[in-house]
Amino acid sequence: MVTIKDIAEMAHLSPSTVSRVLNHHPAISESTRKLVMECVEKLQYTPNRNAQNLVRQSSRTIAFMIPDIADTYFSSAAVGVEEILHQNRYDIVYINTNREPARVLGLLNQCREYQYSGVFVTPDVWDDALLAAIHAMPVPVISLRRKPPYTIPEIPYVDSDHYTGAREATEYLFSLGHTEIALITANTLIYNERQRGYEEAIRNHRLKKHVSCLKTGVPSSMRFRAGYQAAEELLEGEASISAILATDDRMAIGVLEYLAETGRSAPQDVSVIGCDDRPEGQLYPFQLTTIRQDILEIGKNSAQMMVRMIEDKEYQPVSLSLKPRLIVRNSTGPKK
Repeated sequence: MVTIKDIAEMAHLSPSTVSRVLNHHPAISESTRKLVMECVEKLQYTPNRNAQNLVRQSSRTIAFMIPDIADTYFSSAAVGVEEILHQNRYDIVYINTNREPARVLGLLNQCREYQYSGVFVTPDVWDDALLAAIHAMPVPVISLRRKPPYTIPEIPYVDSDHYTGAREATEYLFSLGHTEIALITANTLIYNERQRGYEEAIRNHRLKKHVSCLKTGVPSSMRFRAGYQAAEELLEGEASISAILATDDRMAIGVLEYLAETGRSAPQDVSVIGCDDRPEGQLYPFQLTTIRQDILEIGKNSAQMMVRMIEDKEYQPVSLSLKPRLIVRNSTGPKK
């Protein structure tokens, strides 16, 4: 097996110099770096990552805990994360938590055993056990698209400004002449932020609030049906409702399906807005107006923060909330 000593002999350098080149030490000249890498290629040297990790007490691998590996939203975030990590010579490993809080705790311990350099978490539930586990981690932990429920300086996050997005969407419906605007939501941290934005706009214009809150933990595959049922309850009970904001595109699509099956349509009868700009929102004859989260930038910003936290021990991270953008399509229009 080829070793650093073999490379040093071929390059006529000390093993310590070769080691510094392989570990990307900044105080190495370009000519020396080029010479060492030519020898590495000729000898077909492969570094022993396990041995390196034992020496460093860490690796150049970052763990990314994904709540639902089938969710295209998080695959988009992963593109941004990978781009930045690979630029900085870090690897990434994905771990599916299946939206199970107890599993997250066990996986954090596993990350510590594997000596990962950092961990991205995306918890659906924040509780004392999770906070204690994160505080006990010896490496940086960043919450990606999951803002903690209250200010916790030790846990930086990168997320969308869900409150502002929903408030501006509601304001947009009001600008179209809608004064009976309903909300379909569920009891999660993100959806609660969106509900706050909706309610703020409703208060500002002194409108009547119409809220249908689904039970917590509705699986992704059931949100279409849940939106359908919520629309049925809202529109049968309040015939005056002319616009609906749903805190998830899939619930909004359920609303559109209900309208179609009952001989109505958007926006002629009811204007509909969703959230997250999922691909499904453009697969129907109607094109769903939605609140787009810049998930690629969330991924990139999260990775940039992670790299800096690992490499600069003096760095004090500042959490970010990126402003979303309203994407107007043909599911919304002026009140008839």
